[in-house]
Amino acid sequence: MIQDKWNFLSPTNFDLKGVEATLQRFANYPASTIKDEILSRLVYDIGIQGRAFRTLTQASSSQCANLTRSTADIIVNFEKIKTSEFISYSTKSELTISEILKECNLIRKGYKDISHNLTRISNDFQTYKSNLQKEQYTLEQEVSNIKYRSKSEKIGAIKMGVTIGFGIGSFSNATLYAIAPQLDGGLTLIATIITGGVLGWYYGGKLSSNLNQEAILKENEIGKLRKSTDYIEHVMKDVKFFDDKVGLFEIFWARQIDHISVTQQFINNAKKGNVEINNFNVQSLLASWTHAKTALASYQANVKAIIT
Repeated sequence: MIQDKWNFLSPTNFDLKGVEATLQRFANYPASTIKDEILSRLVYDIGIQGRAFRTLTQASSSQCANLTRSTADIIVNFEKIKTSEFISYSTKSELTISEILKECNLIRKGYKDISHNLTRISNDFQTYKSNLQKEQYTLEQEVSNIKYRSKSEKIGAIKMGVTIGFGIGSFSNATLYAIAPQLDGGLTLIATIITGGVLGWYYGGKLSSNLNQEAILKENEIGKLRKSTDYIEHVMKDVKFFDDKVGLFEIFWARQIDHISVTQQFINNAKKGNVEINNFNVQSLLASWTHAKTALASYQANVKAIIT
């Protein structure tokens, strides 16, 4: 069955305004202020993608001028078409269409690769963040245990001191009673108990102080880990924002490719006699390429504004 109508795609313009700050920021992404080898490497990778984005955008802008001229030539050919002359004129445009498709594919692939790399970098950040959070959790548990031990050791030392004082005092009291029963050993017992308690308090305080110092060191490490995870969250938001902008460029060129591919299919089917060549199809084809020309010109103007 011969198809009498064909659905030609019309690429639309993309509003690229507001991308200036993104382009500038990621072409010169700030180095990490945190002394961490992994973070520094990942941030450096972001800068590489930013510069690749800038270079590719400059190249796509330059190529746009050629693509616009080629598109204009194709439109001129299609405007001359009469149904009986379609194959002749479309054949003249086929080579140009193939060249345009090749260029568009290269540009789109460039943006797709950048987006892929940004996703990889974001995943690496997420993995590292998870590792830091696990380390942070472990340290927090250790600090909690140390503080509990500190309190227990201090109380235990005081109890032990009192117990030892009571034992010594009781022994002294018994000895004193055996030697001089008329003397009261109660004061001796109380004194030794108090002395033992004071010594236990002092010894317990020393143990507690050492443990508290250990806890402080670990809390400082926790603080550094929190700072790193907060920084990673901030960078990951930046990367997502950047990737969204790169996605706009990839979508633009993907739609150009879709539009060109449909034209190629139409020409191939027309040559095989599978498509009815009528005024409606020819006019739809012409409208599609006119839209494409406008979209390319708009892209070039917008991109030029953000790379100069």
